[in-house]
Amino acid sequence: MIRRMNDSDLGTVVELWLEANCSAHHFIAKEYWESHVSYMHKVLPKTEVWVYCIEGHVVAFIGLIDSLIAGLFVAEKYRSQGIGRDLLSHAKANHKALSLSVYKNNHRAISFYLREGFWPSIERIDKPTGEVEIVMQMER
Repeated sequence: MIRRMNDSDLGTVVELWLEANCSAHHFIAKEYWESHVSYMHKVLPKTEVWVYCIEGHVVAFIGLIDSLIAGLFVAEKYRSQGIGRDLLSHAKANHKALSLSVYKNNHRAISFYLREGFWPSIERIDKPTGEVEIVMQMER
């Protein structure tokens, strides 16, 4: 089930954000992500966040700022089961165009977004991490 994040989901969503970032971005020090946890507690309630629940438990979420996908994260146990695609489809249904940034070293995510109709538009350096990121976009 997909629904809007509520206040009681915040702790779980931030934990999922941290776990998913650490596992998907093994090329960035875990301490980098850990240093952003308090920031995420502040910023997530101010964004449009949709959660995916299984048996009442949040297992994935997508965060949007207007038409920018700020993040799409699925708990490791639930990856490759169509949950990310379902959340992305939900976002596509409500936005004519979407964009996002993905680290160039995150090959799995790039492949996913390419399959879902996104195309790379520019490459740039993410100053805080020094990593190359690709801006991807799509339009219906």
